Amino acid sequence: MKDHKKLKNGSYTVLVSVLTVAVLVIINLIVRALPVSMTQPDMSRDGLYSLTQTTKDTVSALEKDITIYLIASEGNEDSTLVNLLDRYEDLSDHLHVETVDPVQSPTFVSQYTSDSVSENSMIVTDGETSRVVSYSDLYEYSYSDYYTYQVSGFDGEGQLTSAIAYLNSDDRSKIYTLEGHSESELSDVMTDQITKNNLDIETLNLIQTVEIPEDASAILINCPQKDLTDAETELLTEYVNNGGNLYLIISYMTEEHPNLDSILALYSVELEDGIIVEGDSSMYYPGYPTYLFPNISSSDLTSDMLSSGEFVLLPVSQGIVFNGEDDAELTYDTILSTSSDAYSKADVTSQTIEKEEGDIDGPFDVAATIEKDDGETASKLFLCTSAGFTDETVNEVVAGGNAALFANGVTWMVGESDNTAVAVKSISNNTLTLTSAQLNLWVSVVIIIIPAAILITGIVVCVRRRKKR
Repeated sequence: MKDHKKLKNGSYTVLVSVLTVAVLVIINLIVRALPVSMTQPDMSRDGLYSLTQTTKDTVSALEKDITIYLIASEGNEDSTLVNLLDRYEDLSDHLHVETVDPVQSPTFVSQYTSDSVSENSMIVTDGETSRVVSYSDLYEYSYSDYYTYQVSGFDGEGQLTSAIAYLNSDDRSKIYTLEGHSESELSDVMTDQITKNNLDIETLNLIQTVEIPEDASAILINCPQKDLTDAETELLTEYVNNGGNLYLIISYMTEEHPNLDSILALYSVELEDGIIVEGDSSMYYPGYPTYLFPNISSSDLTSDMLSSGEFVLLPVSQGIVFNGEDDAELTYDTILSTSSDAYSKADVTSQTIEKEEGDIDGPFDVAATIEKDDGETASKLFLCTSAGFTDETVNEVVAGGNAALFANGVTWMVGESDNTAVAVKSISNNTLTLTSAQLNLWVSVVIIIIPAAILITGIVVCVRRRKKR
C-alpha cells in the first residue's frame, strides 16, 4: 500500500514537472514570436530604438523583398545597430536582416560595391539594386576646444529608412545647385537632408552649359555674392515660366543685383532695404539683435517643427516684400517672420544699431513660399533671406532646427508626397536654446534672487536665535 502511494506521488510529481516544462516551452515560443518592441522595450534615454512613423510607413509600403546585410565579424557587432535592425525586421515580411562575417566570406561585399566597406556597415539590396550604408555615417560627433570628441547623434534609422525608400522608388527627383557667383557651399548636414529624401543633387554652371537640364526638379541658389548674367537670367526666366522651381537663399549684398531682382519679380517679390534688427529681446540670440529667432508660421511645411517646439536661427536677414496681393495666379505664404518691434537698418554703414530716422518699421517676413499657377504651368519659390540659414554652426545652435526647415522646404519644392527623411537622434547632448530675454531672466534668478533669498533666510534665522536667548 505504501509502495502504491509512493508510486502515485512520484507519478504526480513527474506529471507536474512535465506540465511545467511544457508551459514554459509554450511561453518561450510565444515570447519569441512577439516583436522585439514588445519583448525589449526601448529603455534608452534618447529613444534610439523607437522607430518613427515615417519609418513604419516606408517599410509597410514595401511590395518587394529587401535584405539588409550587416557586415560584421562574430562578436564585433554594434549592439545598438543589432537592436535597431531587429525592430526593422519586425515591421514587414518583405524585410530581412542577415549578418555576414567578412572574415568567413571575404568576397561577399564585392558583389555589391568595389569600394572598401568598414565593419558594421550595411548593404541594403532588393537583388537588383543596392545601397551601402557606411558605419561612419551612423554616428555624429561633437568636438571640443581641446581636440577631443564625443558621440552626439545616432543616424541609424535615418540612413536605413532612406536606403529602403531609395530601393522602393522608381523615379527620383533631381536638384541642381547653381554655381559661378561665389555661392556658399552647401554644408554636409544640408546635403544629407536632400539625399536622405532620395533626391539626387548636382551642380550647375549656366555660363558653361548654357542650358538647364530637363530633369531639373528644382534649382537651388545658395547665397550668391555676385549678380546673375543677362544670359543666365534669360535661362532662369524661361525655366520658371515653363514650370520650374527655385529654392533661393539670399544674403545681403552691397552691390546692386538687378538680374537677381528680376527673377524675384517673376513672383512679385522684392527685398526690403537694409538689414533687420530685432527689437524684441525674446526673439534674438543673446547679445546679437541681428541674429533672429523668428516666428514660425503654422503650415503643412512647418507643422512637425511646431509640434516638437523647434527653433530656427537666421543671422543677418532682409525683409521680404510681396506685391502680388491682387494677382490671382500667385499664392504667398509666410514661413518665418519677425516681431513688430523689428526694424531694418537702411544705412548698413551706420555706427549704431539703435533705430534712427530712415530705418524701416517691421514686422518683416524673412522666409516665404510663393506658388505661381496660370492654369497651364505651375512654379514654386522657396525664399529665405539669411546667409546663415544653411550654415552648419548656426544649425547646431538650434539643435538642427534650420536643417529641419531646409528639408521641409526641399520636400515641398519638388512635390514629394512623402518625406522619408528621419532626423538624427541626439545622444544625451541636448542643446538648451535661450533667447536674450530668457538669458536675462535666469541671470537675475541665479545672481540676484537666489543669493538674496539665502541672505534673507540667514538674517531671519539669526534674529530668531537672538530672541530665544
